[in-house]
Amino acid sequence: MGSGIYVALSGAKAESNHLEVIANNLANISTIGFRTDDLIFSSLLAKDAEKAGVKGSLPAEAEIMPNMDHSSLARMNNFVQIVAGKTDFSQGRFIKTEDPLNMAIQGEGFFVVQDKEGNKYYTRDGAFHLNEELELTHSSGDLVLDENEAPIRLDLSKDFEVKSDGRIIQDGKELSKIAVVKFTEVDALQKKGHSQFINTKPENTPEPDVKSVVLSGMLERSNVNPIVEMTKMIAISRRFEVIQQLIKQHYKLDEQSIQRAR
Repeated sequence: MGSGIYVALSGAKAESNHLEVIANNLANISTIGFRTDDLIFSSLLAKDAEKAGVKGSLPAEAEIMPNMDHSSLARMNNFVQIVAGKTDFSQGRFIKTEDPLNMAIQGEGFFVVQDKEGNKYYTRDGAFHLNEELELTHSSGDLVLDENEAPIRLDLSKDFEVKSDGRIIQDGKELSKIAVVKFTEVDALQKKGHSQFINTKPENTPEPDVKSVVLSGMLERSNVNPIVEMTKMIAISRRFEVIQQLIKQHYKLDEQSIQRAR
């Protein structure tokens, strides 16, 4: 079997992974605070990958024919590899809800939430509500924290107002101030689910974001651009069709070689 087929298969696998990412983006168009994902690809010379100790440098043939000697393939073939996943942190559109418990951030900041184990996460999803203890809570059930890393408790018997700097005013007094933080390395944030992010680098310390503005009675929709994502999906489908044709041609050439050898 010609070695080129494995290069084509690595491309097909990469396009399949890319299609899954695009489909997930489109499925989350209406998800509050969702951020668009994409994949970064590059050409990988198999022999160089093996020298560098890159695990899975020969994905296609290793899966299909794990017992074959790949040394000759490694000397001559470039494979498609996924270098990294990338999240687009650009701002989404705002929608008005008139619910004072709904909040959005205009700027680069994130709300801070904390789960029952004390783990902190970061989100742009401001669709908050009050739990049984009247604490401001994220849709995941995690508590929304103030600037002192404490839960925020409201008195429902009195009206309250959320200022643009995150201060919560109730009965004419400042009750609390919602934490809004920013990161030097925003790409170090990794998706957790529920439109939340984990900070994967301890040295990437969150800092108070004094430039961002908190918008009360508003929510931020996802930043998914359906036209862009659909265009990507069509392009991926066309590339996948081309790869399929290449694979068929390789099989046809192999069959012809076998017939001549007989």
